[in-house]
Amino acid sequence: MSYRYMYSGDATAFPVLGHQFPELAPVLTELSADHRLVADIVRRLRQLLVSVGPDNADTARRELDGLAAIVESHFQCGKNADSSRRSTRSKSVL
Repeated sequence: MSYRYMYSGDATAFPVLGHQFPELAPVLTELSADHRLVADIVRRLRQLLVSVGPDNADTARRELDGLAAIVESHFQCGKNADSSRRSTRSKSVL
């Protein structure tokens, strides 16, 4: 599975969202950057896991730790953006 397949929304949905909700532009940029980082780590992990052993287990573990940190941050960023958008929408309705 390639980066292009996994994150095609970066090129299709994100521009539409950015146009409809300009306040999300910084968040969308950050999410796209996270997608690139995740794709790079997954690529490196695939290479490492083909021949994981005692000599590269620590490297694989560090890559997994990095992936976990990015994914956790990524989902927190998405939740914060959604909360912010809802809050802005609620204020405009009131």
